Amino acid sequence: MPKYLIVFISLFCVAMQAQTQAKSQPKQTAPAPAYIGKIWKINSIEEFGVVKKPSAKTKNDMLQLNADNSFIIRMDSVEVTGKYTRSGKSLTLKTESAQMYYLTVLNDIPDTLIIQCKNPDLITSTLKYIP
Repeated sequence: MPKYLIVFISLFCVAMQAQTQAKSQPKQTAPAPAYIGKIWKINSIEEFGVVKKPSAKTKNDMLQLNADNSFIIRMDSVEVTGKYTRSGKSLTLKTESAQMYYLTVLNDIPDTLIIQCKNPDLITSTLKYIP
């Protein structure tokens, strides 16, 4: 009986030593896209398949997404601020008045940002911005 106890304790010790805990790796965050931190000015607006240049009311419209997840957007010359979340190419903007805007980044090359926007009335627009 004592031999079995010694064998059992030995096997238990070997098993415990084999179960070393893996060191946790620091969480890697994906680098921010190139459009973060820039001020983007509206260049064209497409609604219902019609591309239009900015009108007098929209010519000063802009979008700024900051690294701290805050944003400033000017739509129809009205400035709105809030916080955004990003998941892949999808952005959700939540204004300080709790309105939600859902954006999809279609193209984000260094000199052009094209997004598809669904406003609270569920009208989809494609907006082209330049820095």
